[in-house]
Amino acid sequence: MALEKKEIYHAPQWLAFRKRLLHMDNDQCSHCAQSSAQRILQVHHKYYIPGRLPWQYPPKACLVLCRSCHAQLHGKVQPRKGWQYMGHDYCRKGKVPCENCQTKIKHCFLIFHPQWGTLQVGTICCDRLTTTTYATEQRNLDKKRAHYFKSIHWQKTERGNKHRRYKGRHILVFKKGGAYFLKIEETFGHKKFATPEEAQNHAFTIIHDGRLRSYELAKPVPSTILPLDI
Repeated sequence: MALEKKEIYHAPQWLAFRKRLLHMDNDQCSHCAQSSAQRILQVHHKYYIPGRLPWQYPPKACLVLCRSCHAQLHGKVQPRKGWQYMGHDYCRKGKVPCENCQTKIKHCFLIFHPQWGTLQVGTICCDRLTTTTYATEQRNLDKKRAHYFKSIHWQKTERGNKHRRYKGRHILVFKKGGAYFLKIEETFGHKKFATPEEAQNHAFTIIHDGRLRSYELAKPVPSTILPLDI
């Protein structure tokens, strides 16, 4: 039974063939010499033979190219519109090149286009290509979160539990039975946290994403969870 295109490029034979070619070309684009740490590398076939699978070619029939050089070779241009915001993360290995403009970035945003695939880009490129402000909003929220955690307003009760006021609400993180819990204003939460930082982060999140109202209307916590002294 013939394989579909998406199955072909996930087949172990193709993955092994691709890995071999990248190794033979020193894991870099044969046109611009950018490495896999800098660009996404792809395999270009110089010709195709009907009925032959993509890994059934001699290495000399293929070229290792970065996505940009590959697109140029095929006369394709990266789309300027139609990109979708997928998510974000910090670049754990330090600053990496934005795959759109090559500027070194620390905050990485993943965007997707159905005719191009995914790109890892910086804040400005993300907002421009998706025609949104998601990246800027996320960066601003990350800055607020960092300030929230580092703030000197966090104090400790006599029992050593962290507490502070934030956005007009009193937040208390307390430990009970090996887990951590939240108390916001007069409402005790049901959710257990492994660390006090997880509880602090949850309080920040629900205050900023609008879930605080639901939290404050939650059912009372069972007496077995309520602390005797916090």
